[in-house]
Amino acid sequence: MGLVFGRYDNYLSIGFPSNELAEGADDAQDAVLFRGVVPALFWKFQRLLRIGKERALIKARKTVDDNYGEFIVQKRKDLLAGVKTDDFLSFYIKALADETSIFSSSARKDNFLRDEMFNFFLAGRDTLKSALTWLFWLVSTTPLVEAKILEELNSVLTSKKKGKETTSTHTWPWVFDSDDLKGLVYLHAAICESLRLYPPLPLNRKSVAKKDVLPDGSVVTPGMEIILSFYSLGRMPWIWGEDCLEFKPERWIDEKGKLIMVPTSRFPAFGIGARSCLGRETAFTQMKSVVAAVLFNFHVVVVEGHHVCPKQTVNLYMKNGLQVHIKKRTV
Repeated sequence: MGLVFGRYDNYLSIGFPSNELAEGADDAQDAVLFRGVVPALFWKFQRLLRIGKERALIKARKTVDDNYGEFIVQKRKDLLAGVKTDDFLSFYIKALADETSIFSSSARKDNFLRDEMFNFFLAGRDTLKSALTWLFWLVSTTPLVEAKILEELNSVLTSKKKGKETTSTHTWPWVFDSDDLKGLVYLHAAICESLRLYPPLPLNRKSVAKKDVLPDGSVVTPGMEIILSFYSLGRMPWIWGEDCLEFKPERWIDEKGKLIMVPTSRFPAFGIGARSCLGRETAFTQMKSVVAAVLFNFHVVVVEGHHVCPKQTVNLYMKNGLQVHIKKRTV
């Protein structure tokens, strides 16, 4: 919310207030997935009668339209009042202020802003939520990896203290800044390894525009649809080796301790080619910031007996969430 709208609504406060935007986004994505697996006549019939998934989609759309419309109006007022915020909505409003030729009315411009902000909201919220959940589970169940991440974080803190008059202990809780995050090679590798095994978007569907021949000789024609399984791609032995099912961040680091640059054709977690995710580096920075702060200050332990398995949704969520015990860490 902060990056997209410049708003901080304290959804992580102790009371865990409801987040109707997040709930609406979940309902909308469930409905989209439902449309993709049932005959078109079925979901269109539901839409006509306003029942089932289509009823939830209609409600979700109204929630998004009402809230985003309010955010846009308020942001324009703030900008006119001289309030400066660094967020996507402010940037778009300023960039489109003098654009009159591509929008026939102010309503169309607002609709464009709403759709773009919803796109950013989904891209940032759902993928990060999925990626961080799986990463914390993998790290908490692999003590050796957790120890190496903590060792790297401690080395950053130690080097930061050199030449400065600081006490022997750091202030709790410790939060690493952007400069600290740049040198976290092992943490970066752990994130990549988690994304390889559990990509936030496990499937990608493409429609065939014209007749073509795939590398394996298969002929595709217009009207056909191709499902790309990024989940399967990350678990193929002929690409990643016989230990492909292991959580092994070391596979991303060369003998000199540098990160190995893997082609997006092998590691498509952020898309491939010209359509790759524009927010890749932002996503890595956000994930590093969260993981570093949580693991350095707290010990995350998965609840004993908690069953972990994927949920069948557009994004690769955990079916039952991740239940953990959080303990203050003494470093």
